[in-house]
Amino acid sequence: MKNTKTLLLALCFTLISGFSFQIVAAEKAISKATAPNETRSFLLIFGSPADKAKIEGYKKAAGPILKKYGVILPPKQFKVSRVIKGNSQPKFLNYVEFPKPQNIVDALNDPAYLKIINDRNEGFKDLNIFIVKQ
Repeated sequence: MKNTKTLLLALCFTLISGFSFQIVAAEKAISKATAPNETRSFLLIFGSPADKAKIEGYKKAAGPILKKYGVILPPKQFKVSRVIKGNSQPKFLNYVEFPKPQNIVDALNDPAYLKIINDRNEGFKDLNIFIVKQ
């Protein structure tokens, strides 16, 4: 848990420092059920709601797709209370764990997922998505 908090603090610092990446791929990671010296893989998302109906439609459709690729639900959710520095003004920071980075890439490229990308993009503004490892 301490490593997860350290990871989130480091990512938040990087994000509020003005860096913006849409998808950053990690090299290798596996789930928390593995040996202690191996890494874990997360999909980190931050942004702000824009259209609640689009968000609900996206969430309903995305959950089953992501489950096919081993996502660990529910997502860990945080409200952003203050942006110290940076051009982004997200309202939330969420993350979910996957067994390995390739599972995330495969999920985001699944044909069913690609069909709901517009709902995701229209449902949120100031959206940033990262693949990170611990």
